[in-house]
Amino acid sequence: VASGVNVIAVSMGPAVVTRVAAASNWRMSFLVAGIASLIVALALIKVLREVPFSQDAAGGEKKESMWSIIGKLMKNRNVILSFILGILCMCGYWTLMLYATLFFSTVGGRDITSAGAIVSFMGVLAVVWTIFVPKVSDFMGRKPALVMWFALCAVMPFVMFGAPSSMGAVIVYALVGGIPGAVIPFFQAIIPGESLPNYMLGTASGLIIGVSEIVGGAAWPAIAGIIAGKSGYPTVILIAGIAFTAGAVLSLLLKETKGKNKLDQNSEEEK
Repeated sequence: VASGVNVIAVSMGPAVVTRVAAASNWRMSFLVAGIASLIVALALIKVLREVPFSQDAAGGEKKESMWSIIGKLMKNRNVILSFILGILCMCGYWTLMLYATLFFSTVGGRDITSAGAIVSFMGVLAVVWTIFVPKVSDFMGRKPALVMWFALCAVMPFVMFGAPSSMGAVIVYALVGGIPGAVIPFFQAIIPGESLPNYMLGTASGLIIGVSEIVGGAAWPAIAGIIAGKSGYPTVILIAGIAFTAGAVLSLLLKETKGKNKLDQNSEEEK
């Protein structure tokens, strides 16, 4: 799923909208993107089939109220850290998604189509990262892998901030820019899924995704826009590096979940 997002939105998207903007204006490029979304909506109406929901789908597992489950989630260290890591990752991720093209075209001195091509090339590699990044954790463990990936993500904005017009900034961004998106499944699904019994996963995943998107995907871009308007694009790029660095440090506090027996974990929770 994450790879599909990168193919369409990160690889193809920047190349298309920047070329439309160069040929006409940015308003027209947004119109093209909006039409594409409407086409997808119509396709979903045609092909999706509703799956009946049964309250007995839990297979006899413990039934609890949502508030009771939330109370238990707030006592789990990995879940709390997933909330924080989610916000930090989204802040860094959306900073780069929103401002990389503008950064390379204004601060880096490149024309808009070249900046779009840089972002598109990053999106092509992001498809590979979405498969490779989680897979590495199957061998070295979730905690050390997440520390490593967050630290690598932090290098990219620091290089962009320090040498915005250099080829090194372009290369580092193109090579590493897809990693933040590949890290998202760790705090949305992998770590909570291995830290909780099955009947809590829907609530946990929904809350983590919701909070991280509201704070990191909605509130932060608005704040970043104000900062960019007052201090320039390099400042928000620098903040992205700080967010990724904080993510690497906080990942050290995680309890390792790789290899935990889910059946034993569920039995322990039932007791």
